[in-house]
Amino acid sequence: MIGGIQNIARIPELRARIFFTFGMLAVYRVGCAVVTPGINTNVIRDFFEQMSGTAFGMFNLFSGGALQQMSIFSLGIMPYISATIIFQLLTVVIPQLEQLKKEGEQGQKKINQWSRYATIVLALFQGMLIATALENGQFGQGAVMNPGWGFRLMTMITLTTGTAFIMWLGEQVTERGIGNGISLVIFSSIVVAIPSGMFQMFDLIQTDQFSPLQEAGFRVIVPDQRGYGASDCPEAIESYDLEHLTGDMVGLLDALEIEKAIFVGHDWGGFVAWGMPVLHPDRTAGVIGVNTPQGVFTR
Repeated sequence: MIGGIQNIARIPELRARIFFTFGMLAVYRVGCAVVTPGINTNVIRDFFEQMSGTAFGMFNLFSGGALQQMSIFSLGIMPYISATIIFQLLTVVIPQLEQLKKEGEQGQKKINQWSRYATIVLALFQGMLIATALENGQFGQGAVMNPGWGFRLMTMITLTTGTAFIMWLGEQVTERGIGNGISLVIFSSIVVAIPSGMFQMFDLIQTDQFSPLQEAGFRVIVPDQRGYGASDCPEAIESYDLEHLTGDMVGLLDALEIEKAIFVGHDWGGFVAWGMPVLHPDRTAGVIGVNTPQGVFTR
């Protein structure tokens, strides 16, 4: 590890990539503090302080505090992730998209382009919902200084532009920095909110908000995907496609004698979670998507 750190100073290209990555993440964090025009930040802050001890406050954790600030990055990267998941699932059910995916890099570029267009549409829709919720007082009375269509349009454009900028920033980090840019943006949001998140979790435990779930019989099962941890590692690439990975989940349910389950997908597990209702709807009671990285499975 020490040798790896020393190489940072010795290799100019690696050093430049690391500095570029940190610089882009710093720009993202600055944007999280820029408030959406027309918002009374005191009302929004009071609302989230009241909700800090509930599960609703956990949503603010994954936005890195941007939602609490009602900043221009309040939507975060989630519209892009949702669009990517939608097209990933559509490649399974729409032959034309599946054929496009098999064309290789050029086909994937076309799918990525459509995903970006879908991101803008989703961001505009979500921006409208947030603007309406703000005007209706769901984030506290008086959160909007000048209600009306002017505010709604401004909020939609601002939040959509913020999401588009984060999408561009993530792609720049992927190309000119280190690691996957989208994943690093999400990671940075979570890291800066860990201290407050720990206090929120402690409050949930102290107020026994988890007890009703335990008494109702809810349990959490966290399996390793094949190839991770102590699981088997088949050599064939085909053994890691969506059909096999979801099949592992069905096998796990059979072994535990569970008819249906709610699947929570994080990172690469997000593809498996969203694939369950498509390939095994009879074994899926629900899906919770936390985040999914940019890219798709390749063969």
